[in-house]
Amino acid sequence: MRIETEAPTRIGILGGSTDVDPFNSKHGGRVLNMAIDIKHRAVLTPQECEATLEAMDEKRFFYYLPKRGEDKKFDLIYEILRSYGLVDFDHWGVRFIDKFDGIQSAGLGSSASAAVSMIGAFNEWLGIRQSKEEIAKKAWQMELNLGWISGWQDQFASAIGGLNFFEYKNGQITKQTIEREIAGEFQGWCLLVYTGKTRHSAEVQKVLKEKMEDDSATIYLKKMSFFAEVGTALIRQGLFKQTGQLIDCSWENKKRANPLSSNPHLDEIYNQAVKAGAIGGKICGAGGEGHFFFVVEPTKRQRVIQAIQLEEVKFNIDFEGLKVKRC
Repeated sequence: MRIETEAPTRIGILGGSTDVDPFNSKHGGRVLNMAIDIKHRAVLTPQECEATLEAMDEKRFFYYLPKRGEDKKFDLIYEILRSYGLVDFDHWGVRFIDKFDGIQSAGLGSSASAAVSMIGAFNEWLGIRQSKEEIAKKAWQMELNLGWISGWQDQFASAIGGLNFFEYKNGQITKQTIEREIAGEFQGWCLLVYTGKTRHSAEVQKVLKEKMEDDSATIYLKKMSFFAEVGTALIRQGLFKQTGQLIDCSWENKKRANPLSSNPHLDEIYNQAVKAGAIGGKICGAGGEGHFFFVVEPTKRQRVIQAIQLEEVKFNIDFEGLKVKRC
């Protein structure tokens, strides 16, 4: 018997950072995002010998970790194991492998998709039944338990899939799903590229949290929260050009809310893209480096790619979210 799971990453379109506390708890977060088919994939196989954990990074090297605490790459795995009471993991007969399609620490929410896929696998193995929303909440809680500054949008996008508007209010997260046909049309206006550099989001998020606590970022984050709701309505009406213009405005507010979200390298990429015909765009995730997302009229797509001289990262919208299969 073998259990296989997969969970998508996401592109945050509007409202990113409003799902992070303390702003989220005080004012409520609103985000518009889409799950994409760059995925974490987990394989869990019961076995008679000692338990093993294996993870594969973006360079396709294997890491083995038979003992807890030897490598921080595995902190999230061990936090999830602790949540199931599997503290002495070496005594459980199981082989667990985690693989990722893309590039870690590049703004697509890869840690959340890893957590969602792992929780899906262990739930299936242990016979625990949870909804996708419950799995998303648990994945978010695992990051908070580790002291990470983490919002909830990544986990919900990964678990549920699709193009959605999510809202946090009175402790509850609700969603509005944009129809597949419209989402597919919008994807034709979307361009994702990789800047060639990764970043550690912890320092970027630390500055953001400090600016939330002293309220210096609040005015910008409130605008970004509002933009997420407006952008959802625009996409539903097929007004993709106006959506791009809104993303452009939101990106300016994100940089004001947290100056570390951009840098001269990213500003140059953005300026060249807009000059070549991009309507609007933003860095994915917390910012600093990683993946850049643009809204571009389909006829101008190649012109923008040539102008910024970065390779396009191909993707499709993932409408299924977490998938679990027992073989």
